[in-house]
Amino acid sequence: MTRHKRKIKLKSVYQWHRYVGITIALFVILLAITGIALNHTTELKLGKSYVNNKLLLNHYGIHAPEKITSYNKGSVWVSQWHKRLYLNEQDLGESSSQLVGVAVYEDIIIIAMNDYLLLYTPEGELIEKLGSIDKVPAAISKIGITDNNEITVMAASGTYTTDKDFSIWLNNSQAVTVWNDTQPLPADLKQRLVTKYLGKGLTIERLILDLHSGRLLNLTGVYFMDFVALLLVFLAGSGLWIWTIRQIKQHKHHKNQHILRYRKRA
Repeated sequence: MTRHKRKIKLKSVYQWHRYVGITIALFVILLAITGIALNHTTELKLGKSYVNNKLLLNHYGIHAPEKITSYNKGSVWVSQWHKRLYLNEQDLGESSSQLVGVAVYEDIIIIAMNDYLLLYTPEGELIEKLGSIDKVPAAISKIGITDNNEITVMAASGTYTTDKDFSIWLNNSQAVTVWNDTQPLPADLKQRLVTKYLGKGLTIERLILDLHSGRLLNLTGVYFMDFVALLLVFLAGSGLWIWTIRQIKQHKHHKNQHILRYRKRA
């Protein structure tokens, strides 16, 4: 009876070991692949590669901002999407300052933020960033061109004009200025920028990390991966237990065989 119970117990543990192993095999493979990828994030440039899948972006709550500030001057469009700034389709990076206008002066594109100016070439190369240290008036709200073809800005302390070198700023409230006002982006440009903007919201590194930890499915996924980890512990423990029992049985079998051979010789 005791041997029968032991056989049933060993068989039961072996069956559970096999079933659990089959069940979590795919998750073990997933953990291994994502773990290897995360160990080589720098080499694979996962932190600089972005996800474009709309379903995944929606799952992470990554959407294009409802309010987009945009200005136009000829063929030049400058827009700000939350904190990200674009010159036509060129990504200029993030800025916590507010976009207030754009002007084109002698082949220089002047992007006005509320506390500094950005000067770009028509090819989109940054020439210079001018701020308070360059005597640019504080709290700019508008930029424009006067009837004398001078750059002018409306600031908190008044209206100022500057020379072509942007070195001298004069308070000139009498300047007749054509101000640059906001304009909605053309539909085709806006759609292209939506794709570009969303593509900068979720890195492949973040996605793989969330797959590895289960956070892709929020807390449910985290607890599930914890459960998978416990099953792995069970597999290791049950595998060791089965191996130990088999070693003991083999040792007893060899010992009994040795005794039988000894008795036959005697």
